[in-house]
Amino acid sequence: MICAWGKEQVRLPQGFGLAAKYPGDVDIESDAEVLLAENFEIGTFDDLAKRWDNVSNKNSQVISFATVDIYTRDYPAV
Repeated sequence: MICAWGKEQVRLPQGFGLAAKYPGDVDIESDAEVLLAENFEIGTFDDLAKRWDNVSNKNSQVISFATVDIYTRDYPAV
């Protein structure tokens, strides 16, 4: 199957991209192209909670973007 979004084929960017402009990620959150930036290495859990609408599991402090299959309860490999 062949899919096309437009008349011309668009090449993906090459190289180090956005991160190359921000060594050590300093000020990367200020770039208009950044959708989500969080420095999980600074502050406490309470500091993190001030920046997010929903936080939980304070004692374990685990962040997961994985989803569970609700029918089999299988978790994706991490």
